[in-house]
Amino acid sequence: MEHPNKPMTTRIAAIWIVLFSVAFAMVESAVVIYLRALYYPDGFQFPLRALSLELAYVELFRELATLIMITGIAWIAGRNLSTRFAWFLIVFAVWDIFYYVFLKIFLNWPEGWLDWDILFLLPTVWTGPVLAPVLLSILMIVLGVLLLKHNRKWHAPLNRAQWLILTAGALGSIVAFVFDFVRYQTNGSRTNSFDLSDAENWLQQYVPSTFPWPLFVASSLLILFAIYSYHDSQRILSAKLNRSQWF
Repeated sequence: MEHPNKPMTTRIAAIWIVLFSVAFAMVESAVVIYLRALYYPDGFQFPLRALSLELAYVELFRELATLIMITGIAWIAGRNLSTRFAWFLIVFAVWDIFYYVFLKIFLNWPEGWLDWDILFLLPTVWTGPVLAPVLLSILMIVLGVLLLKHNRKWHAPLNRAQWLILTAGALGSIVAFVFDFVRYQTNGSRTNSFDLSDAENWLQQYVPSTFPWPLFVASSLLILFAIYSYHDSQRILSAKLNRSQWF
């Protein structure tokens, strides 16, 4: 009989965390399914239907609550900053991918990988073809798994150079996602500020049109290089330590 205070193995914890991420994605997609049934009975398309100011605030706080929940489960699952960061990446990425899986199952949307979606609203509107966040999520899962793998025996964080490269890639990806909406805001008489009180106007007019694929691809390659550099450096370190045990 298993002792009640015996900690879960990493494998069992991983299974439950992935199940949480998938279930959380189902909850998130259900919210969108309900919203689309109310606002887009004929199918989702841009420009967006205007939400009331109250609902706009609710949506922003829902997104903030989502980040808190993902951070919370990652903090509980990890034992140091590296593993907590790893679990955050995995939970976020699995949640994001299965969010689209469930939308495809229940709404048959997106119809294609290049369908546009609003991805996030904090601190401004993020938009992009569905393919972009899915590709980024795959990179996040790869990095998260490698961090967990290399942190099993000792603390094996990213070094400073790897962090800088990873941060540059992440920031470049964010710029790619907000690029079209910022361009829209700064075009003509629009201001650079995002004012919720003006939400009805920009929602009724904004139709995304330009995604900076070169910037996104370059940013993704930076992230991929940081992942490769981390894995290679840990592999070399592990080989050196294994050789030293024979002398």
